[in-house]
Amino acid sequence: MATPDTLNEFEAAVQYSFSPELLRWFTQNPVVDSNLLNCNIIDDIYYFNRNDLDKLDQKLQQKWPLPPKGSRPTIPSGIAREIKQEARFKCPACGSDIGELAHIIAVNTSFCNHPANLIYLCPTHHSLYDYGHKYKSISLEDVQALKKASLIVQRIVWQTQGKLITTLVGVMNAGRKLVDILNANGNLITKDQLNLIFQDVIISSPQQIVVPTAFRVIESVVDFNSQISEVLATTTAELCPLCNGKGRTSRYENCPVCLGNGVAPEGGVFDLDDFTEIPCPLCKGKRSYSGDDCPECGAEGTIPKYKLSDFDEFMYSPHPCPLCNGRGSYEGDDCPECGGNKQVTGYQLARFDASAYDKHQCPLCKGRGSYEGDDCPECGANKQVTGYQLARYDASAYEKHQCPLCKGRGSYEGDDCPECGGNKQVTGYQFAHYDASAYDKLPCPLCNSRGLFKGDDCPMCDGSKKVTRFQRDRFDQLSPPPQYITWMPEPTRFRR
Repeated sequence: MATPDTLNEFEAAVQYSFSPELLRWFTQNPVVDSNLLNCNIIDDIYYFNRNDLDKLDQKLQQKWPLPPKGSRPTIPSGIAREIKQEARFKCPACGSDIGELAHIIAVNTSFCNHPANLIYLCPTHHSLYDYGHKYKSISLEDVQALKKASLIVQRIVWQTQGKLITTLVGVMNAGRKLVDILNANGNLITKDQLNLIFQDVIISSPQQIVVPTAFRVIESVVDFNSQISEVLATTTAELCPLCNGKGRTSRYENCPVCLGNGVAPEGGVFDLDDFTEIPCPLCKGKRSYSGDDCPECGAEGTIPKYKLSDFDEFMYSPHPCPLCNGRGSYEGDDCPECGGNKQVTGYQLARFDASAYDKHQCPLCKGRGSYEGDDCPECGANKQVTGYQLARYDASAYEKHQCPLCKGRGSYEGDDCPECGGNKQVTGYQFAHYDASAYDKLPCPLCNSRGLFKGDDCPMCDGSKKVTRFQRDRFDQLSPPPQYITWMPEPTRFRR
């Protein structure tokens, strides 16, 4: 159970929405700056200080540094994996299992790769969200709702893994949340999957908890709220002083004191005054700061009192950029440290590392500027890379592998192989991203497998009556289908 200062990896996951795997990854991989997340390991369980987690969360919410010559911050591998797993490798808007990472708040304005700002969407819904479409659109509110629902499911899974659900109220709270998600979005997760999760909740709870038979299966007709009220009315346990037994508060989906169980934690001494909401010291309760949502309170206008001790206005105040010295440009381009704004925040100033911009011989082309007859993809023919690039260089990304689609023949169904471009080989980067199911053949939905459309060969299947699953998924997501599109969008070939 959570204590005021220390959380185990499952408790931390529930409260901060970082999976136990990602928290462990943060202890070995620095993000944004050179600092690792501190931890203690006891019996293979990781324990974290709440202040360290607050600082990590706050750091990730800031504008991230740009890579040299880059226009957007790089998404670390640990965070990329987190977002895919959170979505169960399916687009939560339509259920397609061809997807990519998308920013909820545009990266060209937020420069932020905090997991809370990332979601896994199929290429079509990603495009519809980013640019809109005359036939169909997906709004910011839609995407935020999908993200919130995904995280609620994940938090219940983490509670189950950590055996944190220890009361009947906790079990019922988990059931209520799963029912809400089932009613809100059938694409996010199926009813059968939700029931499996709920069965794990029941199994992982203490043996003395008896869950009524009628509440052992997730059904939309089940009123978990009334069951929770009935349990609270008859319980002899001491209710949680913060949420009054409800397992949640107006600010927290899971009460930070009882972790959703509804009863006072054993052995933990909490000062409830620490959770009193006070006006945000940065935006003064106005919810915005420098024209954007306030980064300290998340546009809530208030913060819990316990966060006040860590507030440092210096970290948000503007300072001359230490890389371009306030000029806004660096080596002929917008400064990658301040984005051409000439100023950085105290957070950016504190984690600035001048060595990241030192020049080194390119490790791929060995300073020649060319690689396999073309400009070197690692240094852009500049013969040198920065310290930032050198630290992230992965030689295995350029190793050659037999093309997994054409099996090294170079052709596929009479044409150049779309995966290797007829070269018979792919790089390690391409090989790692290869998805064989994208080439599965399905009946053409435009001509209904007739091969003809308005008297001519069908423009989607070229008269072959079948299309790849990738094409079919894109077609299913556009309603009505825009018939002017050239229907040959094979999966993007990944190139470095």
